Amino acid sequence: MVNFASIRANSSQKANPGGLLKLAKMSAHMFTAEWPAEADVVDGEVTGLPSAKLPVDTEWPIYAVPKDTVDFRFSNVGQKDGYTNWSHALEYDMANLTKELVVEIQKDVNNGAVYIGKARDGQWYVIGNSDNPIFPMHSGGTGKLGSDKRGTVVTAEEEGYMFPMLPLAPAVVADITFEAFA
Repeated sequence: MVNFASIRANSSQKANPGGLLKLAKMSAHMFTAEWPAEADVVDGEVTGLPSAKLPVDTEWPIYAVPKDTVDFRFSNVGQKDGYTNWSHALEYDMANLTKELVVEIQKDVNNGAVYIGKARDGQWYVIGNSDNPIFPMHSGGTGKLGSDKRGTVVTAEEEGYMFPMLPLAPAVVADITFEAFA
C-alpha cells in the first residue's frame, strides 16, 4: 500500500479551470513605445501601464469569439546554452462569414498585434509585445454539413520573447479602456 500523506498538494485546493473568456487585441502600430517591455515586468507580472505607450483614449477592441475557442500558449525555445528565449502562441475561432468578418480579417494582413485575454479565474494575460508582435494567420471555410464550423480559425506563433505569457497586475487591467460592443 502506498502512503500519499507525504505528497504535497500544490493545487492549493482551488479550482483551476482552463480557457479564456475574453479576448482583446491592439495593433502593434498603435504603440508609441515598447509594451510590455522588460522594465514593465515586476515579480512575474506586467505592472507598466499600456496607456502610457498608446495615444490618449485608445480603446482595446474586445472580440466576440465562440465560447471555449480561445487558447494562449507559451514555451521556451532555443535549447542551447546562451540561446534560450520564449515563444508565444494563440488560437481562436471567429464564427460566420459575413462581410464585416472579412473586413476584420483584412486588418491582420502584414499587421502584428499584442493580445490580452481574460481567464476563467478573472486573471488577464498578455502575449506578444509591440516590438515583436503576434502575426495572426486565418484559415476557414463554409463547412460541409449543417453542424460544421463556418468561419475562420486564427492561429499564430512568434518567438524571441524575454518572458513567457505574463499576467497583468490589477492596476494595469484598470488602466485599459475596452471598446464597447455595438
